[in-house]
Amino acid sequence: MTSDIRRALREFQDYTDDIQKSGFLTFGDALTRLLNVLELTTPLGFLVGRALPPTDFDEWHRVAMAEPGGMGGQRELRWPSESADRLALQLELVRRVSDGRLELFEFSHTFLTTETRYDDMVRAFSSHVVRPFARDLIRLLHTQPELEESAEVPAPSITHASFVSPSRITDLQAIRSSTHDVRKLVRLCEELNLSYMHQCYFAVAMLTRAVLDHVPPFFGVGTFNEVVHNYSWGRSRQDAMMHLQNSARKIADLHLHSKASADEILPNQAQVNFGPTLDVLLAEVIKLLK
Repeated sequence: MTSDIRRALREFQDYTDDIQKSGFLTFGDALTRLLNVLELTTPLGFLVGRALPPTDFDEWHRVAMAEPGGMGGQRELRWPSESADRLALQLELVRRVSDGRLELFEFSHTFLTTETRYDDMVRAFSSHVVRPFARDLIRLLHTQPELEESAEVPAPSITHASFVSPSRITDLQAIRSSTHDVRKLVRLCEELNLSYMHQCYFAVAMLTRAVLDHVPPFFGVGTFNEVVHNYSWGRSRQDAMMHLQNSARKIADLHLHSKASADEILPNQAQVNFGPTLDVLLAEVIKLLK
């Protein structure tokens, strides 16, 4: 696993170089490839997710935008002093620029450069955000046991495919809805993949139930039981939804509410693998919100 992480680190460095050499036509693709290496379902992404703390990007951005503007209306770009906190914010910034939640033009013109040519903004963003982020992240990761020269501690083995298809997560991230915010659903799906990949089957069962409890407002109802019975699924897909309601929910309840005993039976992969059925639900959510 250490060799896999080191290989991914080399790819990460290569994609960072690509971004610094990119212009209008190649910036978006280079940024996407960089972020793909850091997905939570990859060995390097798992390591990054463990090393970086949670962050409130919206609050940081709100405070930054409230700062008085200087010459030309530009504001000072201030990062937290703690390296891990700064990296967590920078990673979220790169993600938001990549998926369009934050416009490169707006951010660069506000914090980085007075130039208005797109290529100049790409260079400013690469120099002042991507390059320092990549440099400091690599330094931080080399303090992790998996990347220390003498380390013999393997990262958790990856023995299963994704629980939620990465393409479904990408489609959810691309949604721009004026009535529903899908960020929590995206995060639940990412954590489902991470838990499934590392054989955390209690967490898989409970997160699956969390998704069922979360999605009813997307269908205009209050409970998942109403989603099952009041939405026009068609016979086969409604049977799939009933399977989630009757099986996935009850298995999660079993593990959530059971008391300690002298003879525990732990969940396994087969017991919690509702991924294909959950995919039918997520596909319908995407269709509705698009």
